[in-house]
Amino acid sequence: MATSPKTKGDIHHLLTTLRKSTAPYLPPPLLQTIHAADTYLHIHHPSVANNYLASEPTAALASSLFLAWIVWKSLLSLHYFFHGGGSGDSSVGWGLFGRSTAHLTGEQGDGIHGGVLTLLGKHANRAGVAMGKKGGRDERETSSSSKLGRYEPPFQETVVICGASGSGKTALLHYLCCRNTAEISWVPPVTVTSLVANVGYLAESNYGRDDSDDAAITNGGSDSSNERDKIAVRIIDYPGHPSLNTQLPTLLIPSTTSRLVFAFDATQSVVEGVSLLYKSILIHSQVCQSWKRSGKKLVILVVCTKSDEKGAKNHKRMKIQVRNELDRLRKVDLALANGGSNGENNNHGRNGAVKLEVKGKTIDLEHLGDDIPVSLHFMETGFCDLAGLNAVREFVANGTLPKLK
Repeated sequence: MATSPKTKGDIHHLLTTLRKSTAPYLPPPLLQTIHAADTYLHIHHPSVANNYLASEPTAALASSLFLAWIVWKSLLSLHYFFHGGGSGDSSVGWGLFGRSTAHLTGEQGDGIHGGVLTLLGKHANRAGVAMGKKGGRDERETSSSSKLGRYEPPFQETVVICGASGSGKTALLHYLCCRNTAEISWVPPVTVTSLVANVGYLAESNYGRDDSDDAAITNGGSDSSNERDKIAVRIIDYPGHPSLNTQLPTLLIPSTTSRLVFAFDATQSVVEGVSLLYKSILIHSQVCQSWKRSGKKLVILVVCTKSDEKGAKNHKRMKIQVRNELDRLRKVDLALANGGSNGENNNHGRNGAVKLEVKGKTIDLEHLGDDIPVSLHFMETGFCDLAGLNAVREFVANGTLPKLK
């Protein structure tokens, strides 16, 4: 249907006004590109430019794409509202469209739903997991789960895998939850940087389990299934994106997490990972105070991954680099707390943070101080090193620390 001259003139006026009002805010190279595109279309395709693009080709195309994007996002929102996030489960939509993984604790929000956590492993449906107190779920979580129609295996403990982006966290999770230990080789999956956490389960029956066992768990099975009683540990792979670092400490309290795997890429710099370890764990007041009150220590297995790749550093060298970077961050905080001076007698960290204890010239990773109930243990493994990966599995399953050579 042809457009009337009056309507075409109104559209042309609107697009021209839009172009002129946005031009002062655009960089010169982009303005030159817009001018070149408009000139090309007016010279070589005048009928298209005048009849279909209202004599403002780039403005018309940009406006059309923007409107199409709005329609697409609106349809997606409606889809997840009616099929995924309805019945009050609004966290599904936020998990898909927001940048937050929510505060993954029962105190901050008892339900961890499908948009936030993704189940891995053949023995669990791809769905969300409600996080309650260690070893069980409360009535509200159970009703929420049944309403969404998903099966949540029982678990006794929770182990968190964290570290900088690209350090191999998700590959470790895949190995722990998806690989049959009867296999003599394993190829790590291709993973991508994510803004949401993954969750999987490590069962006592994972050693040498067969497909029939997996089918019983995946399909829900019967209430009398022995497999349900063998699910022992829930594993959360927390994303390493810097925008989510501030939420990690809420997950690391004793009532939620039993122990921690911290991954470093042995082929890369330790700076980003150490910053996460330092700020979100070692000197974080909530983490340290909660573990101190519990009378226990947070045991962290520092796994230096990709040790079988060219240029990888062994765990001893990585330990030295981690110690040096921690000491650098400590000195920076100390200088800021003292107004730029280098006084070593200040007993208070910045913004109420706990301060690393130093008895000699540098930090002792074997004793971080009485106010930091954390123990660090280093090891190295490649993704083709099944012995190293199985050592990580033993730590996750029952807390057994690897015996280093």
